[in-house]
Formats: sequence, C-alpha cells, structure tokens
Amino acid sequence: MITENRELKSLFAHEFCEIKSQLAGAPKGAPKDTDNELEEDISMEDLGAEADDKLLAAKRRSCKQKPPSIFDNPQLKPGIKNLQECTKKHLFLLCKAETPTELIEHNPPITDEEMQSFLDGEDDLLTCSVQSFRIGFVRPWKENAFNQVAKSVFSKSFLAMYKSGQYRGYDVPSTLLTESIVGRVLDKQMDYCRRMYKQHSKPLSQADIDHIKKRKAMNARRATRLFSLLRPIHMSGDETDGPVKTHPPTFRIVEARWQSFAFKTFLRTLDTLYRERWAHPVGDRATPGLWKNCYDKEWLASLRPHVRESLQIIDTNYDFTTPDPRVFKKQ
Repeated sequence: MITENRELKSLFAHEFCEIKSQLAGAPKGAPKDTDNELEEDISMEDLGAEADDKLLAAKRRSCKQKPPSIFDNPQLKPGIKNLQECTKKHLFLLCKAETPTELIEHNPPITDEEMQSFLDGEDDLLTCSVQSFRIGFVRPWKENAFNQVAKSVFSKSFLAMYKSGQYRGYDVPSTLLTESIVGRVLDKQMDYCRRMYKQHSKPLSQADIDHIKKRKAMNARRATRLFSLLRPIHMSGDETDGPVKTHPPTFRIVEARWQSFAFKTFLRTLDTLYRERWAHPVGDRATPGLWKNCYDKEWLASLRPHVRESLQIIDTNYDFTTPDPRVFKKQ
C-alpha cells in the first residue's frame, strides 16, 4: 500500500508539472486585429478547422500583437509581401532545407536535457548560430529563451544578407529593414510553420481525415440548405439605397396577387417594427418591465427566481388587439 501511494504521488506530481509548464508557455488571449494583421501567403488546408467533432484537441488561439503603425501604410503593401517572401526563403536557407519535410527533419524536438544545458550557459548540446541554426517548434515561440535567440540570429543574418545583395530580386523599402519588423514577419511565418510541424509529426489517421471531411461536407450542406430557405421572395431583389446607407437595406416589394389585404398589412407592419427596432436596438437581453403575456411562459419557468424578479414583470396582460385593416384601406 505504501509503495502504491508513493507511485501515485509521483505520477500526480509529474502530471502537475506538465500542466504547469503548458500553462506557463500558453499565450494569453488578445483581441484579434484583422485589419492590421500581416497577410499569410502560405496556405495549407486545415482539415479540422470547420468540423464540429472532437477528434482534434482544442487549439489555443495565438496571441496577436498589434503590428507597428508602419504596416497600416497601403503604399508599403508590396514591400511587405516581398519581405514575407524573403523571410520564407531565408528560413529554409538557414535550416539547410528545400522542402517542408526537410525543414521538419532538420529541426527535431529539443529535449529537456538540451534545453537545460542551454539555460545553464553550455553550448555543447544546444546552440543556435548562422552555421548551426535550429528552432524549437514544439517549444513556446515567444516565451522560450532559445527561440528568442533563434529569432535574433535570424533577423540579424537576414538584414546582413539582404544588404549584401542576397535577395536583390525583392524590393523591400528601407523603412521595413529593421530587426523588429523582420522579427514581426517571422512571428507570422512561425504560426504556420508550427502548425505544419505538428501535423507532420503527429499525422491524423485516414479514418479521422475521412470523418472530418464528412463532417465538413455535412456542415456545408446544412448551411446551404438554411440559406436556400431564407432567400427573399416576392421582392425585386434590387436595393433602392444609395451608396451611403442611412437605414437598413430596403427592397422594392412586389405584392403577390394571391395575398390578402390583411396579410399585406401584417407584413408591412412587421417591416415597420423591424425598422423601429433597428433604429433603437435593445440588445439580446430580455426587456424588463413588460406585461406578463409579453414573455414566454416556459422561458420564464426556466429562469432562477432572482433573475425572474429582476425583470419587474407587470402582473397584467397587455391588449394585443390591432386596428381593423379596413381603416388603413379607407386611408
């Protein structure tokens, strides 16, 4: 019994250390700035991106730093694309690789022993230089000390080789040739490289791939079917708005011959209510202070008592009687 307790204690301690290291290396969440993000011109099909199954482990969202204001300049967009191409080529050059497979083979996972020797200041097991360049793809990119050294070596060597004419075929403005901006572009490239590294090191089985593709096809058909049911009918389809939208999109309504006057009036009343709600949105929360017949009974029953009391419901019914449609017809 004592031996078993010791083994369990050792196992729990080991698992706790692993969880602690994972949490320490995980980037904190930050709002995604899609307008300022550098464009990633390398693309690879993410088989599990749109599947709603649980075959793939949940991925943490990478922290998106706000790029320097220089990236907001549209005149520098061609130069940024050229800089991305250069950094891509330079990464393969330093790793002595020509294909993604060789890039992975030349950068095996860094062991704990190698990392500890690096942290202790020893260069016999793990080092990073232009002649012996290496990246820890399974280690945190921005928090790991060795990867930060690799990033610095990459940026300095790239600037030196570009100025020497190594990438003369790519025109990059001098304002982009700084160590910080090159490092920012490398960060974006590493987001893709790290995903690719994980997919190659732990590939999915064919059964898992087929299942994910099947789920994606089901989701696509479901979305297509939904949109086909929501398409507008009895409308011309031509928006009558000008280039500046000052109200919700309006359409020229075509009244069908089979529609009764009451039904037409009802639809136009709904349209008026929609416009009023668009002009004065109330959010997703239930509006408090209404009469009791304004709320769904089953929904009210599902609420907790204190939430139901916070609605301050008026304990009487509201008269939903609408005027006779013939009144509108006379007008």
